[in-house]
Amino acid sequence: MKKIRLLIPVASALLIVGCANGGGSSEVTSGGSNTSVSESTTSESTPSSEASSSIEIVNHPDTPSNYYQLNSTEYLAGSTHYDVRTSDGYVDMPSTGDQKLLVIPVEFTDAPASSLAGGAEQIRSYIHDTFFGETGTTSWYSLAEYYSVSSFNHLNFSGEVTNWWNCGLSKSEAAAGGTANVHNIVNSAVAWYKSVNGEESTKQYDTDGDGYVDAVYLIYSASIYGDATTSDDDFYWAYVTWTDNNPNVASPVPFNFMWASWQFMFEAEYKSSSGTWNYSSIASGTAKVDAHTFIHETGHLMGLEDYYTYDDPTVDYEALGGLDMMDYNIGDHNIWSKWILGWADPIVVTDSTSLTLEPSNLNGQFVLLAPSYKNQVYGEYILLEFYAPTILNEKDAVNRYAGYYPLNYSEYGVKIYHVDARIAEYSYSVSGNNVTFTLIDYVDAIGESNYYQGLAHYNTKSYSMNPAFKLISIMEPGDRGTLKTKIRQQGSSDRTLGYYNLASNSFLFQEGDTFGYDSFANYKLDSGDQLGFRFAITSLTEEGVNISFDKLA
Repeated sequence: MKKIRLLIPVASALLIVGCANGGGSSEVTSGGSNTSVSESTTSESTPSSEASSSIEIVNHPDTPSNYYQLNSTEYLAGSTHYDVRTSDGYVDMPSTGDQKLLVIPVEFTDAPASSLAGGAEQIRSYIHDTFFGETGTTSWYSLAEYYSVSSFNHLNFSGEVTNWWNCGLSKSEAAAGGTANVHNIVNSAVAWYKSVNGEESTKQYDTDGDGYVDAVYLIYSASIYGDATTSDDDFYWAYVTWTDNNPNVASPVPFNFMWASWQFMFEAEYKSSSGTWNYSSIASGTAKVDAHTFIHETGHLMGLEDYYTYDDPTVDYEALGGLDMMDYNIGDHNIWSKWILGWADPIVVTDSTSLTLEPSNLNGQFVLLAPSYKNQVYGEYILLEFYAPTILNEKDAVNRYAGYYPLNYSEYGVKIYHVDARIAEYSYSVSGNNVTFTLIDYVDAIGESNYYQGLAHYNTKSYSMNPAFKLISIMEPGDRGTLKTKIRQQGSSDRTLGYYNLASNSFLFQEGDTFGYDSFANYKLDSGDQLGFRFAITSLTEEGVNISFDKLA
């Protein structure tokens, strides 16, 4: 699916529509995790696969001075997720602490909630389970459970699902107004909530006190694709967008919000063989809801980008291969997403050493490599995390989400990412609704400048200042570059057989795999700087992986 992104000067209103990837188009308070690192003293070993027999890998003795555990107090000012997002004009939902969600079910005049399978109250109960349900009430994790687990309890959601609110519009009338109507609907919905509960009632949903409701979720009574009279799949889909409201501290107003059909709760389960919704199981109360789409959209509410491409699939590629919550709604968030949201902090390797990492989904351990690192969250570097097909990763590794999405990685292994999240300064010119940006230079952090500052690269080719650079991409053992060469095919009706250029277990580095010896030799970053490190996976079990790092002269 696609996401419409209009970049305009920070002083002006900013509109983003971020769609959950799927069947068609689509202040951070840093809370570093408490991680422990084992320093290996095992004997010298030689990798068995990528490296030839002439390659000597040294497991270095205990060298604690050759790495350090970064924490949030050491970040370079102006380089955090909050800094970059606010410079772009966004007001994101806080990604740490105890947050409250306002969920408002919305009905149309020609789609009353009473006409839905099981009736209004049954669907409202399903909505509650999707957002706040406990284990057993959903087919996977509720949104609140997922984020508590993914964030290592740095982020905990509570909130309410209101009664149904009738927006006073038919489905076709709503769609005819486009995005402006969605904004009118959210403003009217929150105004209705205040009329019932009091003008100050939205303050409980403004945990950072900025005058905006942190997040509003509108669950509408129309189907995912609207109806035959509108033919507007983009309007009746799942996405996040932003209003242009001014803040009101005394009576907070909406800013960013999600818009999605009630049917997304049943996207992963309960379809008949013909692909239509199995209303009988929903009506009887035996259906189990699924939160994949709502979890993905909540990532947008906190400021995460889509990691798939919006461009023509024949000319661009999926840099993460589909397998991530912000890619094709699969599994857990990757470790870079967790870092910028304030849930984990990297182990920065500064010289030759050996480390043993536990699975990253247990405690947030991960490694950062860079030729020269200035403790900035946004920059260019290599990240390593030990992936485990457990917890939030497990179900999607066994069963295809919605029956056709790609399977998650089903093996243990090391995921290696090249992140080019550099901040840039731009000059810009405005002509009507079009804004043209020209790169001035890359900078380490947001600061005083006569130029517009923001993220330089995205996972969509046409959005990046340099179309050859990706925001985050997964790297393959052997430097095969499969994703770059296997551009998506058009016209295939089977999404499980080559329609997308997908990652697979072969993208995980295993025991014996190396980086910088035979493959990735003298690896250079997009900046042109050599990485200056090589490393080898010297042992790997389900409990941990040992990695030997050599700093190059």
